Amino acid sequence: MKQHTIYSSNTGDILYGGLFDNMSLCFENAIIDRADLDYACLKNANLINANLDELDATSVDFSGANLMGANISDAKLKNANFKNTNLRGTCLAFSTLENIDFTGSLFGGTDISGSTIIRCRYDTISALSQNFIDTEKLYNCLYIEVNKAVNRFSQPPVYITGLDLPVALFDTQMKIGYLSKPYSEWVILSNDNGLRIPGADSLIHSFFHKHQTALTNLARNRFQCQNHMLWEKKSHTIEQIS
Repeated sequence: MKQHTIYSSNTGDILYGGLFDNMSLCFENAIIDRADLDYACLKNANLINANLDELDATSVDFSGANLMGANISDAKLKNANFKNTNLRGTCLAFSTLENIDFTGSLFGGTDISGSTIIRCRYDTISALSQNFIDTEKLYNCLYIEVNKAVNRFSQPPVYITGLDLPVALFDTQMKIGYLSKPYSEWVILSNDNGLRIPGADSLIHSFFHKHQTALTNLARNRFQCQNHMLWEKKSHTIEQIS
């Protein structure tokens, strides 16, 4: 055993420490002892298979950490930094995740069932492999493109693979390859076979027209679904005012 210490990324103060075989055990015991772990710095930490069940903290820095196979279920995390973390096989089930930076993170077999995900940010393709449909609540999250374009979603994104290019459907936009456009623009494009995608690779243009019927139907259905949800929300608001 050796000394392991958890410092505050905000003040540099010691939040918790002691003699442990590894940092995972140190962090696990900190949770058991109900230490104040707000602003805990776990940057680049090896936390493979760590049991962080019921972690309740604000502004924890997990950036660059290896959390593969870790259990972070029933947790309450706000303003945490998960940038460039390994979250393959990680369990985030039944956790509340608010304003989390997940950019650069790797996902795969990540369990988010029953979780509440609010204002979280993603930018990796693997993030779209998550079963967002299993969440308890999903609200105002962002998927950020390489060119910094933003796709917002409060509905589970639909991600399609197995074709020449990946396709992702968000609340108001469809992304083919690297190109993301509002559903209305894809529908307009489908109505004019001579219209080309401005500045886009010919590959995306050819792909869209090859799968035009299926992609246009998906775009229309998603667009109509979003409009229906907005109408219901507006109607509910009017009823409350009345």
